[in-house]
Amino acid sequence: MLKLLLTLAGAEAGAIVRARAERAARVVVWCLVAGVLGLIGLVFLLVALAVALAPHLGVAGAAAAVGGGVLLLAAIALAVGRYRPRYRPPAPLPMAGLAAATGTATATEAGPARPVDASTVFAAALGTLLVGIVLGRRV
Repeated sequence: MLKLLLTLAGAEAGAIVRARAERAARVVVWCLVAGVLGLIGLVFLLVALAVALAPHLGVAGAAAAVGGGVLLLAAIALAVGRYRPRYRPPAPLPMAGLAAATGTATATEAGPARPVDASTVFAAALGTLLVGIVLGRRV
């Protein structure tokens, strides 16, 4: 009986995986079709733009203007794609001068911070919740 149930469960799981794979393949094919049609439409729009600019700039000027515009858009897209935000160290706190004047240690001079225990965080959150409930009931 157990062997029959395992066989049926395996067949059901296989059918689900097969259906998902077929759906994913269908989505990929339709996305490729939409991408190709979009590129064809973009080429036609660029040709129409060149034809519209030809009386004003000449044929070569219109082609150069459209080609330059497309290259500019490509360069912008490349720059956006390659952008990586750089780490900037935080600005020093204005209290650092006060700490030096009074002789107290700043957080960076005191040494590394101790790891916080999860029960400490939970106790602080619970205490904050209780204070909020008490104050909320009184207001």
